[in-house]
Amino acid sequence: MVLGSYYLTKLKPGAKGEGKAFTEHRRGALLAYQEKVLDLQAEIRVQIAGYGLVRSSLGRLIFNEILPEGCATTRRMPRPASGVSASS
Repeated sequence: MVLGSYYLTKLKPGAKGEGKAFTEHRRGALLAYQEKVLDLQAEIRVQIAGYGLVRSSLGRLIFNEILPEGCATTRRMPRPASGVSASS
């Protein structure tokens, strides 16, 4: 299971379909994957209700769908520039 989760969520630079944009992943991105014009690990842009246009991969979107309700995913926040306090 761990390897499958890793495979789904890893981004692969230069993957087939990288840079494409979809209005919703359930139809557009899944159809593109089924037609073999998009890899699970390609970085794409997807319109998600409540979030707007986000960068992700189809594998990550599938992974997030199977998480239990209320289970939050973590995102890396950029580090503050040197000399800038995180509390300011």
